[in-house]
Amino acid sequence: MKRNNLIFFIAVILILFAVSHAEAGNSSGKTDNDKNIILPDETLFDPLMADPRWPHFSVAYQSYINDDELKNVGATSFGETFPLYSGNAFGGRWITGIQAAVFAFFNLDADSMDLINADYWVGIPVAYRKDNLFLLFIKTRFNDVSLNIIMIYWCLPPDYREFI
Repeated sequence: MKRNNLIFFIAVILILFAVSHAEAGNSSGKTDNDKNIILPDETLFDPLMADPRWPHFSVAYQSYINDDELKNVGATSFGETFPLYSGNAFGGRWITGIQAAVFAFFNLDADSMDLINADYWVGIPVAYRKDNLFLLFIKTRFNDVSLNIIMIYWCLPPDYREFI
């Protein structure tokens, strides 16, 4: 099933790429928004402000009242969307690039401010806009869970490492 999704996703990007190059050759006297651009500085979609997993930079303090394990937690996120290519297709504009993000939580009550959890992901967004119609596809994810186990292993005293 995942292989079929990947093949479909690659096919969509190739079709958009082919159509944008065909449209680029059919007209002259274009403005910058009508061209196919490598490393564009335009955006078709503003970041979602209320989505905590949208790649952005932030630091937050969280306090848990009725939790036996956690009281004071630091939450950080680091990430960005990097556009790589944009062009015209089907009478609209499309753009693709790379999104990457790291989301981490730290126990501020521990002496060493231990890492509680860290999530890493990388995605390939494809956005299309024509007037008021907007489509956003993001093919993700590279998630890394094994790093959490390694960090726990490093934080444990040597006597307890034999039990993991």
